[in-house]
Parts: sequence; C-alpha cells; structure tokens
Amino acid sequence: MTTTHASLANTDTNPAKLRQIEATFRALLADGLQRGFFGNLALELSVQDGVIQHFRHRTERIEK
Repeated sequence: MTTTHASLANTDTNPAKLRQIEATFRALLADGLQRGFFGNLALELSVQDGVIQHFRHRTERIEK
C-alpha cells in the first residue's frame, strides 16, 4: 500500500511531526554521508490509525 504525502497531512499532528522528521533525516544524512563514516543510520516512526505518534533516530558507528 502506498500513501502519498498529501494524505499524510490530513491530521493536525502529522504536519508538525513531518517537519521534525524531515529535519532529523537531513541531520542523519549529514552525519552519515561523509567520508570516513562506517555504520548504520536509522529513523523509525510509530504510527497509530494514520497518525504519527513519535519517532526515534539513531546513528551507529562501526570502529575499524
């Protein structure tokens, strides 16, 4: 099932959360997409009944 960005904005909560998630995603990419980074980047959303409840993010570095 595919959901468009427009339908995500149908609740009062989602637009604010989406702005936070987009900013966090950009920050994760800025940290990870650079030379010398080895590891994992994760962004996890918790959604109930079409409403974003919260999200988690993490950066895991592998030491070589």
